[in-house]
Amino acid sequence: MNDFENTAAQQSAEKTVELAVSGGSLIRGQVRNIPFRLSVTIPLLGWRLLGLRDLRQGQLLLTGVSAAEDVPVSVGDALLGHAELDNVDGQMAVRLTRLD
Repeated sequence: MNDFENTAAQQSAEKTVELAVSGGSLIRGQVRNIPFRLSVTIPLLGWRLLGLRDLRQGQLLLTGVSAAEDVPVSVGDALLGHAELDNVDGQMAVRLTRLD
């Protein structure tokens, strides 16, 4: 899904919620189908805006997280929980370790 589709889906979902709530009752089926994006945040150390100009493909970026630490998982601005990064058949994976 591209950014335009994401925006359209989000606007549609917002309208669905608005209609459901304004009618005085929650339409559960529509609310359950609202799309959302989970975000995993990996802090990078010592970056300045000037450094963005010098980024190169293949560059290794050091993180502020040890391999044993969990990273935050969010929905929008709300913290959902924490997770560890994993590799599953060559694909990056996120394993939820706790829900907050």
